[in-house]
Amino acid sequence: MDDDFKKDYNPRETPDLEESKIFLDENKTIVVIAKGLGTQDEQKTQEFLDKFLNFLNVADGKGKVLIDSRGGDKIFSSKLRRIYVEFGKKAEAEKVAIFGLDVTQRVIALFITKVVEGKTKIKKIKIFSNKEEALKWLKKE
Repeated sequence: MDDDFKKDYNPRETPDLEESKIFLDENKTIVVIAKGLGTQDEQKTQEFLDKFLNFLNVADGKGKVLIDSRGGDKIFSSKLRRIYVEFGKKAEAEKVAIFGLDVTQRVIALFITKVVEGKTKIKKIKIFSNKEEALKWLKKE
C-alpha cells in the first residue's frame, strides 16, 4: 500500500491479490486500490472482483466505494472488458467514486459505465481527477 493511503486510512485489509487491495476504512467506505488490474490475467481479475462483490454484498447496497486506479494498465483485453461489464451488472452500491485514471482509462471506464447503465444497482458513479474531490463527494449525503 502506498504511503499516501497509510496516512489517510487505518484499514482492515483482505489478503493481497497481487498489488491490489480492498478494505473498509474508519468511515465504512469500501476502498479499492486497483494497482495494475489491467495487467492481471482474467482469472486473477475475476478473483479480485469476486472479493470486491463480497464487500459490496456485506454493505447490502448501501456501500460507498472509493477506487484508486493509479498505476493501472492502459490496455484491457476484450475479455477483461467483458469481465468488468459483468461485474458492473452484479454490483450494488450507493455511490462509487473513481480517481487516478489517465485519459485512456477514463475512456474505458466511461464505456463500461455506459454499457451497464440501467443494468446495475450502483445508484451513482462518478470519475474524479484526485482523491480529495472523490472523498468529498462520497461524504456528501
